[in-house]
Amino acid sequence: MSVLDILESKLAFLMEQINSVPVHIQFAGVAVVALVAQTLFFIFLHIVAPKPRAVLSSEKKYVTSQSTSRKPSTPRELPCWYDRWLAERQASEAAEDDTSPTPGIGSIEPAEVRLSVVFPAYNEEDRILPTLEEAVAWLDENIGRTGSAKGAAGKTNKRHAARHAQDGKATGYEIIVVNDGSTDKTVDVALEFSRENKLHDVLRVVSLERNRGKGGGVTHGLRHVRGNMCSLLTRTAPQSSAMLPS
Repeated sequence: MSVLDILESKLAFLMEQINSVPVHIQFAGVAVVALVAQTLFFIFLHIVAPKPRAVLSSEKKYVTSQSTSRKPSTPRELPCWYDRWLAERQASEAAEDDTSPTPGIGSIEPAEVRLSVVFPAYNEEDRILPTLEEAVAWLDENIGRTGSAKGAAGKTNKRHAARHAQDGKATGYEIIVVNDGSTDKTVDVALEFSRENKLHDVLRVVSLERNRGKGGGVTHGLRHVRGNMCSLLTRTAPQSSAMLPS
């Protein structure tokens, strides 16, 4: 008897055994096998999926240009609505009575500006200027800057933004350039542009210690926006204003 004949007889015997089992038990067996397979698949994904590295303290600070000096500012704390929301939510859930049907979900504080623009940048020294020039021209014309003096940084801007945020009328814009581990002069070019255009504390540069990829840069920027609306810029200058809200 050949090997093929042996396999054929074994298969016929197996099919005979399966057909002898009631249909409802067959369906139950298939369901169990599918459930086990799905569980093993998710466990496999959990094992092989990359784990995002924790954000470093230096990545929660930003620098900007200064009106009184050609040097950039010292690192300043970068507001993070996500961290505050998560902390409030966890505290609310811990304080909730177990009998409460609706646990607290936290709250997000009012926006400080009307529009936040996130610009992930990696080695964009030679390409960042056209995008910024077009974006700022559009933003100045359609959104305007916070405060009476365009680009004026400091307490006046912050008081102005806070007051309008409480009234539900946040004004102005901010640009968050996320330097995604660049090895060229991307940061220097962005800050020089900020100084020349008086975008002090309007254009903020936050630097990541290591490259996270475009998705990581965008996510990091969105966690630190202060705007009522958010938009994303790319280095392709002719398309940059098209990505801003009308």
